[in-house]
Amino acid sequence: MPSEQSGQVVEQHQTDQESTKAPSTRILVADDEKSIRTIVGYALSHEGWEVTTVEDGNDVAKVLEACATADPPFDLAILDIDMPNMNGYEAYRRIHACFPGLPVLFMSGWPRETVWNDSVRAETNEATEFVAKPFSISFLVEKVRGLLART
Repeated sequence: MPSEQSGQVVEQHQTDQESTKAPSTRILVADDEKSIRTIVGYALSHEGWEVTTVEDGNDVAKVLEACATADPPFDLAILDIDMPNMNGYEAYRRIHACFPGLPVLFMSGWPRETVWNDSVRAETNEATEFVAKPFSISFLVEKVRGLLART
């Protein structure tokens, strides 16, 4: 169900079952491709996680500003690397500056060796991984579970 927040469309995906349960794991998904946001959002919400999707890195920054607290507003962020306005790397830097332990899963349609090189990995922490598009939903869920288990 889309909701307007700070001028951008933020979609929240939650199963009907989840709306009556205690707060669940919260995941932020940022991708400029609506189809990816929709598929990933619904797939992860099907796993019982509360998912918020945004279009780009600027929207990530706006969501983080709107949720400026001592505790991270999300348990995991999934960021497309190649987005307009603010790419996934810059969005990661913003997230990491406020919430250094927040796990981040990068994704991209670019070849792994092009976007996930030694200099990028040196800038990230152990709670950061990469998946190449296209990926299967089961592979994505496995990666998400692995990152969440580390925290």
